[in-house]
Amino acid sequence: MSSSKAQQTPWLQRKLEAIWYQNDSSLLFYLLLPLSALFCFLGKVRRKKSESQQEPLPIPIIVVGNISVGGTGKTPLVIKLTELLKNDKDNNYNPAIITRGYKGTASTWPLHVKPTTKTQLSGDEAKLMAIRTKVPVIAGANRVDDIQYVLANTNCNIIISDDGLQHYRMKRDIEIVVIDAQRRFGNGHCLPAGPLRELPDRLTDCDFVITNGQPALLDQNMKTENIMQVSGTELINISTNKKSPLTSFQAVQVVTGIGNPQRFINTLEASGLTLSNSHLFPDHHHFVVEDFDQHSDIPIVMTEKDAVKCIELGLQNCWYLPVDAKLEQTFETNFLNKVAESFNQSLGQNLNQSFDQNT
Repeated sequence: MSSSKAQQTPWLQRKLEAIWYQNDSSLLFYLLLPLSALFCFLGKVRRKKSESQQEPLPIPIIVVGNISVGGTGKTPLVIKLTELLKNDKDNNYNPAIITRGYKGTASTWPLHVKPTTKTQLSGDEAKLMAIRTKVPVIAGANRVDDIQYVLANTNCNIIISDDGLQHYRMKRDIEIVVIDAQRRFGNGHCLPAGPLRELPDRLTDCDFVITNGQPALLDQNMKTENIMQVSGTELINISTNKKSPLTSFQAVQVVTGIGNPQRFINTLEASGLTLSNSHLFPDHHHFVVEDFDQHSDIPIVMTEKDAVKCIELGLQNCWYLPVDAKLEQTFETNFLNKVAESFNQSLGQNLNQSFDQNT
């Protein structure tokens, strides 16, 4: 098995990432610029049309998304926000999560994802959130259908949408955007010449901007950024569930298929681990036994999102790193205040509608 990222990542993906994040101004970059301008224009047209089709909803919707492609840390944030809502003793929040279910192979959508659902059916992120949060997780590409499923089949009174910032047919009450501290906006261009789905001025419309990690320099022209730190301190054996401190390991081999693997590698190296090999696969990669070198005595380490796809592979000496998001207290307070405001508004609207129907 090759340890080279270059041999496992498609050439076009590597070339685009060089253009987006490494200031590669090759001919391809200039050829893509007109397409980026068209992408931005069509995105604005689509947003205006989709927003005109929004319909009122009886419960608040919180969208956690990003304006760039690739991993920014939405999943650990969604898990953390769900925890905050469940632990709010002053309100009776009963949250649900809706998500795309990317790479899931279920024949029917929306899919109610449970901790026992096969990862192949639901996709890795949906399964991980179901395991970690113990709340209803509904997967499906159509967010409006997902919401209707929640309303019809659960008693949840608030929804967090994992991703979906650009799903403008979905009415939302709170928008939270996550930015990667190192990559930020890349070269600042929209797809395909850059990594952005929307330009950075979109952030002025959002309620909260969260940076995953400490940025080297904050954008003074943007609203206050809230810092999120994602970390883990112990590894768990994928077969035995044995736990061991991260610092008890020395050399490890990394096998992962996530959007931004460098962040995971940095975490391991910052803990003092030596990486003997790094086997990096595309995001949401479907692992098979042949992807792993089990003849080596060096432990295999992966993320928790990778692990939910590998539990049934019978891997030996394979460990995963669960991580938790830590947010600033100021953000948590402001977030819960904003949620309470939206929740009370929805409650008031429902009471008014009920009164109108009975008179």
